[in-house]
Amino acid sequence: MRATKNRGLATSGEAKNKQRPPTDVFSPNAQKSQIPRARLIHLTRKIHGLGERPLFELLAELDRGAPLAERLEAYAALPADFIRTIGADALPTPARLVDATGPPGQSPPRR
Repeated sequence: MRATKNRGLATSGEAKNKQRPPTDVFSPNAQKSQIPRARLIHLTRKIHGLGERPLFELLAELDRGAPLAERLEAYAALPADFIRTIGADALPTPARLVDATGPPGQSPPRR
């Protein structure tokens, strides 16, 4: 077993909280936001109701640098019932690799 060194990182929860500002939006000490708290909660509920695929697409846009407030408003305005009806609310099922050389659990023949 290899020992790991503590590289100056805080180990207790109390010490961690003293080193960085609060990031919890529900904290009264949270940093000022460009979106009012009540509006952010409303947008969160609307976007969550769209399903996992629209949430993924929103996060991908934000990751590419899209403006937060603008994209949240746009996604929250989408019709959840229509998205569900056309099946655009779910992510695709992850692909499985299939070994075509034999039954499961059996090693492929050596060449």
